[in-house]
Amino acid sequence: MPFFHCSSTILESGSVIRPRNWGRIIRNCGWAHTLALREAAVEYVRRLEFSDKPSRLLSTFDDEKEARFYAISDGRQTTMIVYEVELIEPGATCHIADWRSVAPRGGIDLEWAREYWLGTFQPPHQSGAVCRELVAITPVKVLRPI
Repeated sequence: MPFFHCSSTILESGSVIRPRNWGRIIRNCGWAHTLALREAAVEYVRRLEFSDKPSRLLSTFDDEKEARFYAISDGRQTTMIVYEVELIEPGATCHIADWRSVAPRGGIDLEWAREYWLGTFQPPHQSGAVCRELVAITPVKVLRPI
């Protein structure tokens, strides 16, 4: 089964993307990173209520159309590259969720993060995209850029 990963880094076929890279970026930038507070809230809810789920350290997609939609979803289409990848450890612990649920919405609470860890999906985007991502604690090997 092919998987797809989005990155703004130019990678060669055969490159390995290790888990925890996203967490490394957030930790290195600290609170100056524009998504630090969001990621801290998502991780807080995971640790309290969903400790059996893998931390959001590396996410990938199991559908090329979904990956392409994600790559253009926030205006970064000029920097995002979609790669076909393979999971190096296909049996790794994983979680499937709607990536839109990592963005606060609704009341001033953490229900949005809870929905992410419950695997609750919002209605499909008008484009038809389900916005499904797979979070797994495994390195991925780049097969080719798309």
